[in-house]
Amino acid sequence: MILVNVVAKRLDKETLKQWESQLSQEELPSYIEMMDYLRERTRILQKMTGYAEQRPSSALKPRTKSEQKIQPARNFVQTKESCYCCNGDHLIYKCGQFKELNVSSRYAKVKQAGLCFNCLRHGHRTLDCNSDKTCKSCKRKHHSLLHEEKPVPVNQSDNQPTEQTPKSDDCQEAAVQSGSVNCATSLMMTQQVLLSTAEILVTEAGNISFPCRVLLDSGSDSNLISEPFAKRLKLTLVKINMPISGLNNTETQAKYKISTKISSRVNSFSAILEFLVVPTITNLPTAKVDIRSWSLPASLALVDPSFYVPKEIQMIIGAELFFDLVKNGRMKLAAGSPMLVETNLGWIVSGPVKGQWSSRKGGVCQLNLCEEQINHTLARFWELETVQEASPFTPEEQAIENHFVETHSRDDIGRYTVRLPFNKNKGQLGDSLETARSRFNRLLRSFVDTNKQIRYTEFMTENQTLGHMVEVFDNPKDGYFLPHHAVYKES
Repeated sequence: MILVNVVAKRLDKETLKQWESQLSQEELPSYIEMMDYLRERTRILQKMTGYAEQRPSSALKPRTKSEQKIQPARNFVQTKESCYCCNGDHLIYKCGQFKELNVSSRYAKVKQAGLCFNCLRHGHRTLDCNSDKTCKSCKRKHHSLLHEEKPVPVNQSDNQPTEQTPKSDDCQEAAVQSGSVNCATSLMMTQQVLLSTAEILVTEAGNISFPCRVLLDSGSDSNLISEPFAKRLKLTLVKINMPISGLNNTETQAKYKISTKISSRVNSFSAILEFLVVPTITNLPTAKVDIRSWSLPASLALVDPSFYVPKEIQMIIGAELFFDLVKNGRMKLAAGSPMLVETNLGWIVSGPVKGQWSSRKGGVCQLNLCEEQINHTLARFWELETVQEASPFTPEEQAIENHFVETHSRDDIGRYTVRLPFNKNKGQLGDSLETARSRFNRLLRSFVDTNKQIRYTEFMTENQTLGHMVEVFDNPKDGYFLPHHAVYKES
């Protein structure tokens, strides 16, 4: 009913009248019925294209000046926004509860509500925001309530350039501009570390669930899915172009995104998330871990029973859901052993493994790094589009420029006026007077219709009264006679 009412408010008067006339008083209309009606209405209107529209005879009467000044009223459908923080009758940036939150909590609240980070309103992205207001502190394109003063580190290494130090403001923009997650390998590794992996169920297009191995990563601001697994799900791929980068500026490109439902294998937890599609992710762990000496509680339902065996990671679930998954349960197996952590998906295993090193001598680092890819691309765009220094004017172009400077002015209502320019070749235009006189004589012969003559005379008299034209009594040498004819619009 909400959809039906919203669509009905946007219909023109005649279409709405016919829609209401066919409804039954006993039954409420459905959205499908309205769509069927609109398709049929569209077909009829398309058929009518090209036929003259019948207008009432009153439309033929010329309007008086007082009627011409009256503009019809226009009605616009307005929706009043409520606060996404407290549901109050005000915008979120005026909310007292929102202002009491710290910057991180405000940013999370804005992101959860899907608001623009610049104007804190719904319906568009930060990149598409038309507001000319920016942060009062740093002048960047985010709201002042989302600005965070981050102290500059004093003991900064000389071999680490300052451009790679991520700023909080850049991080806030990165959530809209680009995804940031990185899987990088390291040649030096002191011990084996188990990352938070889980086996879950993912729902495909036919509402069938497939098992999937995921990495729970609090350092990623985006959810990722490998391209082979995404194709297996046969879900609708939404085309995007988003750069994903991280450690050492390693970069990949996400060309598509999908939305799907994930659920736990051991309980009833489920959620619907959006994932960026990337070619591949990684394999975890880097080497098989010997767990024969571990005392794993048999009563605990491990969400990834094969956590110690290297397998492909098909999904990464980022910070969007990570902290909503983690619960209070903790269990340490032994000194130097990894930790058992309780989550809404089940129990996971994560942490260092004492006395075991990877035979591959490599590790995996999950890093969220704010990236200036879009700014760099825009800078190159402006460099390519920079207008070169203008070439000197030709004598004719310079004459036109001088003519404009000397004759242009602004009238009483603020409009610019300029005299028509003529050059020395105006004599080549020919005998314009005879052509204009011949056209005028043909116009006089058409005045057999007295009403036509009266309307033409009134129109020309009005132009002369308003100063749009003046009578000339001699034949000017520096001018041109424009043939004139009347154009009638009966409506």
